[in-house]
Amino acid sequence: MPPADSASRAGVMPKAGGDPSSRTLAKKYISPHTRPFHTMIKTAIGFFLVILLGSLLSSLLGGLFALLISTISPEFVSGLFSLAQASGSISRYAFTVGMIWGLFIGAAVSGFACLLSTLLKLIRLRIEHTNQKNG
Repeated sequence: MPPADSASRAGVMPKAGGDPSSRTLAKKYISPHTRPFHTMIKTAIGFFLVILLGSLLSSLLGGLFALLISTISPEFVSGLFSLAQASGSISRYAFTVGMIWGLFIGAAVSGFACLLSTLLKLIRLRIEHTNQKNG
């Protein structure tokens, strides 16, 4: 294996047509603090998908919970929403309202979890930067 040159240690990729082993060394010596832009985009897309899937799942759970409540006590649901319709439509209405509230609550919880994750990562990066600066 050829020795790593200063360009490889700095995380600079060799020019096209260079020695393949030097490209491997360049990848090996890339610092975690110099992440490529596409990695940040993948992370953002991942957070978005987590929020989306969490919201949809909580929407379904909210709808099922409201359907269960309307099945157990249709009088409570009709009194809560001031409905004077047939019992079949009360269950559908409760399921729909439960899905909407589940979506709102799920999006809020997922967004808060992603915000908390981002804040923890920023704190960790700041601590690592301070340690690297002092060390």
